[in-house]
Amino acid sequence: MAFKIRRADYFYTAVQNQPGEGYKLLSELANLGVNLLAFTEVPVGPTRTQLTLFPNDNGNLTSAAKKAGLQLDGPHPALLVNGDDELGALAEIREKLYEANVNVYASTGVTDGEGAPCGPWRCRPPGGHRGPRLSRRSGDPRRPPYIRPMLSVTFLGTSASRPTVERGVSSIAIQREGETMLFECGEGTQRQMMRYGVGFTLGEIFISHYHADHFLGVIGLVRTLGLQGRDETLHLYGPKGAKKVLGHVLQVGVEKAPFPVELHEVKPGDKLDRGAYLIEVFGVDHGRNAVGFALREHERLGRFDPEMAKQLGVPEGPLWGDLHRGRTVEFDVTLDDGTTEHRTVNPKDLVGPPRPGRLIVYSGDTRPCEGVVAAAEGADLLIHEATFGEEEKDRAVETDHATAVEAAQVALAARVNRLVLTHLSARYSAAPDALLEEAKPVFPNTTVARDGMTIDVKYQAEDDAAD
Repeated sequence: MAFKIRRADYFYTAVQNQPGEGYKLLSELANLGVNLLAFTEVPVGPTRTQLTLFPNDNGNLTSAAKKAGLQLDGPHPALLVNGDDELGALAEIREKLYEANVNVYASTGVTDGEGAPCGPWRCRPPGGHRGPRLSRRSGDPRRPPYIRPMLSVTFLGTSASRPTVERGVSSIAIQREGETMLFECGEGTQRQMMRYGVGFTLGEIFISHYHADHFLGVIGLVRTLGLQGRDETLHLYGPKGAKKVLGHVLQVGVEKAPFPVELHEVKPGDKLDRGAYLIEVFGVDHGRNAVGFALREHERLGRFDPEMAKQLGVPEGPLWGDLHRGRTVEFDVTLDDGTTEHRTVNPKDLVGPPRPGRLIVYSGDTRPCEGVVAAAEGADLLIHEATFGEEEKDRAVETDHATAVEAAQVALAARVNRLVLTHLSARYSAAPDALLEEAKPVFPNTTVARDGMTIDVKYQAEDDAAD
């Protein structure tokens, strides 16, 4: 049976449980240009109906919701499935999700009347807000996965020291497999999250140092999360002094945070294991207790050679997966003369060497330094501060910041794939082209970040992007 699974996000909202209320809401969203891939509508009591909306564009929905005065809860990870309408089709889809270790906690299956079942499947993986991760279609490692592993960066605030009309202060959201984490949480971060469609289902915030423009947003964000009824633990990470500084922040306005918040002090050399990736902490040059962070995925499996597997007689199915994961397999083969031959196949015969995962490096505030170069070696994306242009390079030295040219020199020395400049002085807020013109001759693949910009981080080799 052929079917296709794609990643999607969904949002909850609610209307009065009265005839026509759902229709009115959907009509209003349509008039505002929102295209929904799917939706469900379920009564949740005598007076309310809960709608689950699966938008084609998260930002479009959140913008329309703001105009309509609609409160949304999301985004949350989900899957959308389309396939052939055969007996047992939905059971087979469930089986594939089970094999991929995806925990489906709600699903809706329908048919389009032309032989194609479809429907949204909401997924909750083990361990919190981590979204679904699927590998390959069963039986053929050459075919692309149902869903490519998602890794994206959204710049919520790109201004240095103070907000401007065009830019908020420092904050970056990284989303991986449905999991959201913040790097810096400057003043107004929660509003930027709502504005640019970054959900509040985050579990961790990483602070590089304790200048106010990097952490004051924690105050309002924690209050909002509490008002939304959050009961899950929020983890805050920072260099030496985190428990004192961030502890005081959490007490501003209330005696106690409305849900558990754990404070963690980190130092250069620390590696926080997150299963499929590490958060690495490295030293930078910006005062005594400043650090940078790197998100480093673990190595991926090597390439599987399906043609060689067929030549060796390995039957398609689970044995191919076992070989790809490094296990030696044994099986019986019926020869042309009708006799049976027992064979043993070693993974090294048809699986290539491991391939690197992706690497995102965030410098925080810093002078150009060896710590960043070492951490960013070969990175897919380096996010480096560029507070000043060359005309103020002396001031950059005085204030422990970097110029755009210096950031480009770091990227060149580290041999990264892409450089994004952030933390811009207010003088470049509306017209950052001067910084770009200075950096590009040194490192051509340079971009200046803007608030709301999202970058999908792909594997560097084009043919790896589908693996």
